[in-house]
Amino acid sequence: SLTLQEDKNNLIQVAQIKDEFMANLSHELRTPLGVILNIADLLKQEVYGEINPKQKQVLDTIEESGEHLLALINDVLMLSKIEAGKLKLELEVVGIEEICESCLRLVRETGYKKSLSIQMDNQAFDAEAPLIVQGEPRRLKQILVNLLSNAIKFTPVGGSVTLRLAASLEQQMIYLSVIDTGAGISKEEQTLLFKPFSQLNNRKNNQEGTGLGLYLVMCLSELHGGRVSINSDVGQGCEFVVALPWYLPSVELAMLETEAEIIIEPEIDHAVKIVLIDDHLENLNAFKDYLDFKGYYIKTADSAKSGLALIKQWQAQLVLMDIQMPEMDGLEAIRCLRQDEMTQHIRIIALTALATPADRENCLAAGADHYLSKPVSLKRLVETIEQCLA
Repeated sequence: SLTLQEDKNNLIQVAQIKDEFMANLSHELRTPLGVILNIADLLKQEVYGEINPKQKQVLDTIEESGEHLLALINDVLMLSKIEAGKLKLELEVVGIEEICESCLRLVRETGYKKSLSIQMDNQAFDAEAPLIVQGEPRRLKQILVNLLSNAIKFTPVGGSVTLRLAASLEQQMIYLSVIDTGAGISKEEQTLLFKPFSQLNNRKNNQEGTGLGLYLVMCLSELHGGRVSINSDVGQGCEFVVALPWYLPSVELAMLETEAEIIIEPEIDHAVKIVLIDDHLENLNAFKDYLDFKGYYIKTADSAKSGLALIKQWQAQLVLMDIQMPEMDGLEAIRCLRQDEMTQHIRIIALTALATPADRENCLAAGADHYLSKPVSLKRLVETIEQCLA
């Protein structure tokens, strides 16, 4: 009926408005947060001069709080993408043991502060085939770090957290279990665990965050073709088990990996000309100071039009291009560079605080070589620049 169609159209419109609101909110939050994190990083690396131990401790607190706030923003944005069906994985063949070891390194220091035993348990496997899955490394790490961080948070001082790795050739599954010696969770409360925005009453006093963590773990596990479950009871600790499909490679793939040549990365010449275009003065100053400190030649422009003129005049070799700018935006500026014979060879890294699902694709389609979502860590920025120049 006409009324049902109108209701459907209204719901679609509301969903679109919500997506646009979340993208804009992300931009407005990420931009100042990126400045805070970058300035803290500059001070810690003593770009502006030496700092004393007390000042370093304060900067560590600023950085830790900023990263926590960024994680909350990312959780809410990811929920929006999942609900819209727009979260797509960039699949590759991933060694699961390396992922586990990396995640343990990330959380081990936090565990040691509570005198916890943080360990990995490699059980015997059904076969000697390599433990690999098809997945996105960043999302797989997100699953495990979330579970490990929760286990550390809710395990009392002196307890233990174990990451157990097991596999079944018969079921063609790999099992990642995060086991703690905490208070445990009752069967009744376990039904709430994997619902968005839910927090358990017996943990609420100590709980920080959005209540999205375990829900996102469940969604990401399912996107990888797996599942997550819990074994627990009050007073018995918790065991969260993530089951992922075991990717059993063909003989040809194994041979290719065995015969792969070792690629020696070329040394990067830091004496290259870089133009940074951003209408946000604080971002300009933070990036310029750090890249100067790293030995790059860098000039800045606060608009796309002045930046395009500077690139030609200075014969720059690499461009860091902000996307959200007045008058001419970054996408249009990138297209201009690619259409001009003088500048079409220049390497371009797009920088944007927007987080819409198509944002990366739009930047690459316009002609960018790489895409970085703000806030950009200074270390990540230099890594991407070196990757571009290599």
